[in-house]
Amino acid sequence: SAPAAVRAWAPFAALGLLVVVMNAALPLEAADPYHLERVDRIAHTGTLAYDAAAHPKVNVLGWLYELALADLRALPIAGQAAVRFHGTIALLVYALTSAAVFQIIAVPVPPAAALLAAIPVVFHQFVMVKNDLFGAIPAVLVLAWVVTADRHRRRLDTAWAAWLTGLAVGVKLTSFPLAAIFASAIVVRPLGLSWRIA
Repeated sequence: SAPAAVRAWAPFAALGLLVVVMNAALPLEAADPYHLERVDRIAHTGTLAYDAAAHPKVNVLGWLYELALADLRALPIAGQAAVRFHGTIALLVYALTSAAVFQIIAVPVPPAAALLAAIPVVFHQFVMVKNDLFGAIPAVLVLAWVVTADRHRRRLDTAWAAWLTGLAVGVKLTSFPLAAIFASAIVVRPLGLSWRIA
């Protein structure tokens, strides 16, 4: 019902207002300086080729997040503002992801769902530039698909899960175990086995 939907999303709206204020009031700052260094390097040189003179973290593979930030910053007129309000955009994506996960696992969105975004390690990424949440969002969707794969048998669903797995690994190579989980789900399902404990 409409009142229930309002109650479910009102906490997200309140949290979003707080994030907007913090994004506007605080200077743009990265949790790890190399994130913005990578963005500057992409913008100025157009490459992420190995550079012995750069910070070691700048040369680490898994730079999709910084590439997205560089493209966002390059947008005419709105680019700088979009990067400054990165947390607001991230919260919107996080809210949509939460709604998608609840739909995948077939439960209604509870009013307390916004608490997922208020967890310090998550909220921190709405305030400072950091790639962990950007990579975790597709990973969470894949894991939700894995545990409900017996209800989502369409090839299109599997293709989307495969794409999201590649996206998560492209953001952070440490997410590579997700690829093994996804591949295992592809093997388990045809054998008639289930990930469910009960």
